[in-house]
Amino acid sequence: MTRQTVQYVVMTRQTVLYKVMTRQAVQYEVRTRQTVQYEVMTRQTVQYEVMTRQTVQYEVMTRQTVQYEVRTRQTVQYEVRPRKTVQYEANSPVRDKQSSTRQTVL
Repeated sequence: MTRQTVQYVVMTRQTVLYKVMTRQAVQYEVRTRQTVQYEVMTRQTVQYEVMTRQTVQYEVMTRQTVQYEVRTRQTVQYEVRPRKTVQYEANSPVRDKQSSTRQTVL
């Protein structure tokens, strides 16, 4: 083989190696981008899950607030009813009749 042939073979091999390394570098960059995209999607998924949990917590707190308000109203109604009952009994004509009848009997 002549020197020129040897040089040609060497350059051809170097060119092939360069192309292979370039392809590998491109593949590495593609994989890196895919990894970054995966990480971004993972973060977004975690954020979605966090927001979902916060939404559930908000709904639970809202239900608890509604229950608290209902209980408060029930308590107020319960406290108001006995007062009305006492006032009704105090002003009841039936009671007045009974008391007057008792006074008559005595």
